Amino acid sequence: MHRHRRHCVRLAVLGCAALVIALVLGACGGADPQPEGHDGHSGHDHSHELPSGDGPQPDASPDESATEALQRIYSWEPATDRDSGDGMRRAVPWLSGALRTVATRARDDTVRALPEWQQWRTNHDIVTAAVKVTARADRPGDLDVGRRALVTQDVMHSDGTSTPWRLMTFDIGLSRDDDQRWRMWRMDLIDTTTLGAAQ
Repeated sequence: MHRHRRHCVRLAVLGCAALVIALVLGACGGADPQPEGHDGHSGHDHSHELPSGDGPQPDASPDESATEALQRIYSWEPATDRDSGDGMRRAVPWLSGALRTVATRARDDTVRALPEWQQWRTNHDIVTAAVKVTARADRPGDLDVGRRALVTQDVMHSDGTSTPWRLMTFDIGLSRDDDQRWRMWRMDLIDTTTLGAAQ
């Protein structure tokens, strides 16, 4: 009964979540479509800065799963990423419900171009996301939990320096799915602040 109710709630918020994610992706920005063979790195490989992995582990906490999902969504490598939607697509294994549905549809025509993207690509800069999730005391046996998350984006330059760029605050929801893994199914952008120039 609980799962049926939760499933109905998710379906009910599908349209609302799609709008929220469209707004979040608009805040992310993106690039105008580029050919598949665009330029690679120029001697300084820092692609290891991007989150890696194949999905949440069964023993990972909701906070760990949320952190990984948000790091993936907001970490970009413009030299190889077509647009910021690639971050959303990298996070798909950490997402569920309406959020996962919208993420799989995050294609070029749904992502607003960032004016900085082309310069980041030219300079071989990457954008990294640091995530801080506010812990909460959950009730034993909860299958759905909420969290507040702060996401800070920095632009990492090829000379090893970095420039703070943006701080965002989210209310997020996670569920423990049938495979016993926590996945994020809701992310509501509460606030965003520009910290400095992105170039």
